[in-house]
Amino acid sequence: MLADLSLFQKDPNFRGFTPEDWDILSSYLEQQATPAKTAIFKEGDKGDGFYWISKGKVRISRNFIPEGKTKAQENLITVLSPGSIFG
Repeated sequence: MLADLSLFQKDPNFRGFTPEDWDILSSYLEQQATPAKTAIFKEGDKGDGFYWISKGKVRISRNFIPEGKTKAQENLITVLSPGSIFG
């Protein structure tokens, strides 16, 4: 599914893009819906994506095993909202 460019066109980071710029950008974009609580990528994965949140939220966290424990715990780093980018 092609990305909805109107989301990008409202973002001040893309101000000044020409119609040709939008054509080039759109050729690289793909809209992706991810179910809640699904990992988009994990630490150590190859960095081959750029994500722009159009709706919902994304939790950025890191799992660690506290000293003396055997079960991993989540260390929440931040929560990203619509308009945020990561990847």
